[in-house]
Amino acid sequence: MRRSAAILAVAVGLSACGGSSASVDTTVPAAVPDTTLPAAVDRAVIVATNSVLQAFVQMVVGDSAEVLTVIPDGKDPHDFEPSAQDIAALNSADLIVQNGLDFEHGVEDSIETAAKAGVTVWTLTDHVTLIGEDPHVFTDPLTMAGAVDALATAVTALEGVSADAVSARSRLDAAASAAGTSISSLGAGKCRLVTDHDALAYFAKRFGCTVVGAVIPSFSSAAEASARDLEAVRKAAGSVKAIFMEEGAPDAVVRQVADELGIKLVELRIHALPADGSYTGYVQALADSITAALS
Repeated sequence: MRRSAAILAVAVGLSACGGSSASVDTTVPAAVPDTTLPAAVDRAVIVATNSVLQAFVQMVVGDSAEVLTVIPDGKDPHDFEPSAQDIAALNSADLIVQNGLDFEHGVEDSIETAAKAGVTVWTLTDHVTLIGEDPHVFTDPLTMAGAVDALATAVTALEGVSADAVSARSRLDAAASAAGTSISSLGAGKCRLVTDHDALAYFAKRFGCTVVGAVIPSFSSAAEASARDLEAVRKAAGSVKAIFMEEGAPDAVVRQVADELGIKLVELRIHALPADGSYTGYVQALADSITAALS
């Protein structure tokens, strides 16, 4: 295991990156007395690429491992560039958990370098049933439930790490049920979505929503809209109450379309955790935001 004082320094730095991921109990606060450091050193370190995956991993491993994240809460992961500290965290990890399908485009080279140096990399999208090429699999708790056993196998291969797959699946089932109740309150066929780009395929399929248009029909928020794309979304948006966009994504074109059509522009925290820092809270927050905007 790669335990050293350097790991602790990286953990302290990552916990200060900002956003709600910094409040997750699994990071090491800068003010922790020296007398507590040996316990932290003894735990395996798992680095997830973003905070939503971090919360998912934490659900499975509990307190048996130190679970960190690289991409700050709310930061668009499609164009994020890792710092030297982020790269050090990846290189020092016992396990890296990534989404895959080009979701963490700016971090891929750093992960590949860490893997070549011997760090084990676990990829979420290798263990779920995919819908086309949409990488946003984590918006559906039951899709995530399908990956729990594979993640449990990966983490328990690390020294001192345990996993509670049964509890994790139960909590994911409960999250799906609660979110489904929120969406169903809209009424049959009322969950119609126009988005800034294609990011809600898994959520929509799970909870009976229909994505009727996207300002930028791409899985990456870094793509650009064409005149044809904008005309198509103008027609589709005539029957909806809001355009949903990812927090932190480029918004100039999306805001222009929303203003032109006279409908709300609602930011969804697709890449960020709610105040409680939990994955189940994340799913519920998505459902509640969509329900409130469409009610």
